[in-house]
Amino acid sequence: MTDFETQPSYSWPIKCLYLLLQSISILLCVLTFFALYFPHTRNAQLYLIMPSLTIFYFIFRNINYKICRLCGYHASPKLVDYFSEGPEGGVTLPTFEKISEDYRQIYQARHIGFQSLFYCLFMLLNAGLVLIDTYVIQLDLYSDTAISVYIRGLIIALALIFIVFIHIKINKWYQKYFAKWFDLKVILVEHGQPIFAKKKEADSSIWQ
Repeated sequence: MTDFETQPSYSWPIKCLYLLLQSISILLCVLTFFALYFPHTRNAQLYLIMPSLTIFYFIFRNINYKICRLCGYHASPKLVDYFSEGPEGGVTLPTFEKISEDYRQIYQARHIGFQSLFYCLFMLLNAGLVLIDTYVIQLDLYSDTAISVYIRGLIIALALIFIVFIHIKINKWYQKYFAKWFDLKVILVEHGQPIFAKKKEADSSIWQ
């Protein structure tokens, strides 16, 4: 991640479009959560609802990036930190660049099948981590064990910290080894995620 001030000028209209689309996606996920969870709060399977919403969110996010691509812009490789002057950090968001002919040529060399497989497994992996997280929380919240609210809150907080740490490590490991498993080459990176091609196809597209 980099600071916003070190970045060249990007398209603010496309960024605003992306933020609008993301806001709509998040709102839809929140409304779906309310519709599924609150009518049956005690008996609701939270650990099944949250992973499903995680998958829906990533599907919506992928569609939003594709809409920006249809407008002629692609996400930059790195995410950007906004308002990061304070010790608490800033807001991390993608930024967008105009699609050049060279970029378009390299992008067309991507392997659609493996790219789709990567993203599907990425969604399932993160949904699985969310499942574990929410299962631990729900198990603790609805436990009949007579422990104080503070201890219960501490248990939940420690579980969240641990699972977020594992979440970050597993995602980095997954992105690193996916290319090795299928003999792929990373030809581009968008919003921190790799774009793959078969090695021979990638080399031929570069030297054309």
